[in-house]
Amino acid sequence: MTLLKKRYKRVLDRVLESRSDKTVSRVRLILGWIVCAKRPLRWREIQGAVSINMGCDMDQQQIDYERKLLESPKELFASLVELDYDGTVQLIHETAREQV
Repeated sequence: MTLLKKRYKRVLDRVLESRSDKTVSRVRLILGWIVCAKRPLRWREIQGAVSINMGCDMDQQQIDYERKLLESPKELFASLVELDYDGTVQLIHETAREQV
């Protein structure tokens, strides 16, 4: 394991420690969206996706748009991401994309 990979793993471990299984799953899911997106996602887009992913009743065909993450990107992901002035959430560095 390279030194860089060890550092990102340590940061990710810190982000996930002391969190419920539900929160860990949510953080991993959203990090996956951030890593795989073709362009930087805005926090409001992530919140919309969360509303659909976690607040959707498929039987009733309804989405609870009020269901959102209460934590900010920094609270959820610590130093793995940064929130830009225009609301985009990006990994701190492109090398993180390869390691996370």
